Amino acid sequence: MFELLTPGQTPTLRLYHPKRPSPEFALPSLTKGFENAYKDGSYIKLYKSHPEHKSIADLKLKERTALTINNPFATTAIKSIDKKYWE
Repeated sequence: MFELLTPGQTPTLRLYHPKRPSPEFALPSLTKGFENAYKDGSYIKLYKSHPEHKSIADLKLKERTALTINNPFATTAIKSIDKKYWE
């Protein structure tokens, strides 16, 4: 079950599972679920429906110049995230 938080709360996604699966079990399922939600557009729809997104949309980021700066402190895990999720 997914739970969206209200404005003012720390941005978090809480996941509940009745059997408390181990991380080794949960990670592939969560990864597959996220990838499927991203592919079918439901993740972006959920993201954009959050009240905090309106303020981000007001920045008109598409009209700005993006600078790419390498982060020397990025972990291997961060570097391994597919670039499509950062766009």
